Amino acid sequence: MSVSGIIQHPEVLKLGESLPPGNPHGVSVHLPTWEDTLGWASRDRRVLDTMVTGYPRFFIPRVVERLAERILEHFAQALSESHGHEDIDTDVDLKGKHALILSTGHHALMCRRLFCQKLFPNSPKANFDILIAHWDGSITAVRENDNLPTRKKEMALGQEDIFLLPYPVEMFPTAKAFWQHTGFGISSRRASYWMESSPFLQLSPNGHRQTNYGNRPSPTPFDEDSNTQALGAIRTRLADCYSTPSLPVANDDVLLYPTGMSCIAAISSAIKSLDLPRLNGRRQPSVALFGFLYVDTLKLLSTLLGFDFKLFPFSTPLSPSPTTRSNPAQSSLSELLESGELQIDLLITEFPGNPLLQSPDLKKLWELSRRYGFALVVDDTVGGTGANVNVLGRCDAVVSSLTKMELKGSLEGKLDGGLAKLEGDVSKEEVQNERKEETDRSWFPSDIDTMNNNSRDFIHRVRHASSNANWLVQHLLRPHTSVQEVYYPRGSSTEAIYEQFRVKPTSTSTDHSLGQAEEGGYGFLVSIKFMTPAKARAFYDALDVAKGPSLGTNFTLCCAYTLLAHYRELEWAAEFGWWKIW
Repeated sequence: MSVSGIIQHPEVLKLGESLPPGNPHGVSVHLPTWEDTLGWASRDRRVLDTMVTGYPRFFIPRVVERLAERILEHFAQALSESHGHEDIDTDVDLKGKHALILSTGHHALMCRRLFCQKLFPNSPKANFDILIAHWDGSITAVRENDNLPTRKKEMALGQEDIFLLPYPVEMFPTAKAFWQHTGFGISSRRASYWMESSPFLQLSPNGHRQTNYGNRPSPTPFDEDSNTQALGAIRTRLADCYSTPSLPVANDDVLLYPTGMSCIAAISSAIKSLDLPRLNGRRQPSVALFGFLYVDTLKLLSTLLGFDFKLFPFSTPLSPSPTTRSNPAQSSLSELLESGELQIDLLITEFPGNPLLQSPDLKKLWELSRRYGFALVVDDTVGGTGANVNVLGRCDAVVSSLTKMELKGSLEGKLDGGLAKLEGDVSKEEVQNERKEETDRSWFPSDIDTMNNNSRDFIHRVRHASSNANWLVQHLLRPHTSVQEVYYPRGSSTEAIYEQFRVKPTSTSTDHSLGQAEEGGYGFLVSIKFMTPAKARAFYDALDVAKGPSLGTNFTLCCAYTLLAHYRELEWAAEFGWWKIW
């Protein structure tokens, strides 16, 4: 059914099946009918119980849930057998609790703070213990006022400690939100490795937990040199992709993260931690979101990172005009900044935006950021991660989800000299080193290897998919009588801005395997607005392709985006033009 990531017979796919089919680490899940999509969005058990997997952050992988259960069972049994054993903290209540599994202690502390805020919003007191599970089966409990212990020895690659945050069942919505909005959870590959290889999780022939596993042979550890080489190859590939004669990108400028949202969190946290003069006298930093960004970006910045945020739709004028001067309610962004009514430390935008595929005027935003002293971060995921557009010269940082086009879950960030001007006493190198130390060991080796293998020809695949999308828009979708509007960079009201950043062929390009000698396309994502909701539903049900959340796969994928992303806030989303966007 699936050859080289291409789904040959989508009509035989079943509800809840992994996409690509048969892949336990798939990046999407099949929702074949409109009714199934509604069921997923409304948390209908009919749909949820059939799901083998799902979009990695929207759906906690089954193997991760099983691992959490097994570790809690192991710890509970150890408590009952401890009789005061010095390695076991017996004052930990696990009754009726589930647990999130996170890759780093820093992420576990962030999650605990969120739990405390939700359960005791007016009190600093809360009883949430962090459990550190070690490869050898020992578990360290970190109480609410304790610091994380220093690791006694360096673990073998792939066998690093994992961090559990037990929580009462009624707090599952909060736990799920943290998992979804941050991308800090462990990957399904890491969970599978622990389940299959960690000695204390293996069952004896009679089905009971192993108690004598000290002599059990350890699995062959991952090779450090191979892992380092794979990381280096990915960084080189991305650095070459974004480099231009006027703005070369070094490998050290590329920061890799296990998930897209974890990169946005890292870049935003780094900027938040800088000693910015503007923060004097203000309780919390402020971020502006220009355009309507991905739903998780909004909630990550406001709920989890504590930014005061302002949302500006694409229709917001950037410069003064007779209309803005005569109507204060329609003030331009530059007028708000000049008057001091708007004071921000960070502005984030997408190029182009998802799902309306509009392109913000980055040159003007960059000019405003230099004049008023805020950092400008651009998410170019929909633009093709440097393959179609290169925005690096007009921002402080580029973030891009490499889950797209089978790149399986990383983000690339480039910090250039512009950010260094905002850093006060913190240098660009210090920020980069801090981020690398946190992320390189938290990215599981098998995920890195998969990323490396799948990214070798990603530019060619991005451009091939972009060419297909362009043909569909021009020859099939825009002429169709059932379609009210097609959102796509080519032919849009902001096409001229997109063209300013579209990659042009260069005679100096030498790496033809990356496709650097070819021009960029207009993207592989198309959004359609139908004449009526009934026509949208009929189209979705009749379409013979894989259907589910995500974008940028090696196979054609369709989803009812507004339902999946904003089912519980459709009227609010409609204010930004998202009504009937499928």
